[in-house]
Amino acid sequence: MNQISGLVLAPISVLPEYQGKGVGSQLMLEIENIAQDNSYKFISILGDSHYYSRFGYKPASTYGVIAPMEVPEEVFMIKIFDQNNDYSGLLKYAPEFKL
Repeated sequence: MNQISGLVLAPISVLPEYQGKGVGSQLMLEIENIAQDNSYKFISILGDSHYYSRFGYKPASTYGVIAPMEVPEEVFMIKIFDQNNDYSGLLKYAPEFKL
């Protein structure tokens, strides 16, 4: 079984007085740049599908990626940076995450 490394992102939050000014978009772009610069193959997130789909995130089930816990399919999303490989399987969190 091949294992690949990716990042898991908690939903981002922007103070209400800064919402609608592009702060969240800039955070997302910076996170993705850092991930790719460090050779991570994907970012997974549990979050609002309407918001994160703007950045190319899709339901993880699209790729056959399974959450390590029971969550609604529409909130378990992933963005894979290298579409030329098969990244299906169970996503495993680092031991520091308590499920």
